[in-house]
Amino acid sequence: MARMARISKGFTLIELIIAIAVLAVLVAAAAPSFKGQIEARRLLKVADELQWTMTQAKSFAVMQNKLAYVHILGGGGDWCVVVGAWDDPPKSCDNSAISSWPFFTSSKKNKRIQFSYTGNDLISVDPVRGSFNQGGSLKVFTGDTSTVSVSYLQNGRVRKCAVGGKAYGLPSC
Repeated sequence: MARMARISKGFTLIELIIAIAVLAVLVAAAAPSFKGQIEARRLLKVADELQWTMTQAKSFAVMQNKLAYVHILGGGGDWCVVVGAWDDPPKSCDNSAISSWPFFTSSKKNKRIQFSYTGNDLISVDPVRGSFNQGGSLKVFTGDTSTVSVSYLQNGRVRKCAVGGKAYGLPSC
């Protein structure tokens, strides 16, 4: 009697366990790299929002043909930057206090992003030229990544750069 050849139509349990173990090792090795990429994206997102907020302040002043004000409140982990036609700043960074302002960004939307600034906490924007009454910079960082600076000059120019060397595809400050 001839023996019938046994034809295999799949993977054995041992082969599947080995494949899953190899995949788990690869994922564990790549996880720290993904965390760094996520932090870098968050940091760039907040820097983009701050750059956009300062640019919107210029547009707001020119379009409304009146002084616009940029208010910087707080620092560290609890902060907000708001833009409006009022020189009286909101009392806090609570959503109820800043949601009526035309443009704002805050740490409420951007958890874990730290913030510092140089210059005054009240910046006015000329309605004719769209220029700021002073220059300064807004810096964002997470503590374990590089710092990104959004600089605003008196002539109205707003630019984004990496502090301490080229990073995230941004030029060095």
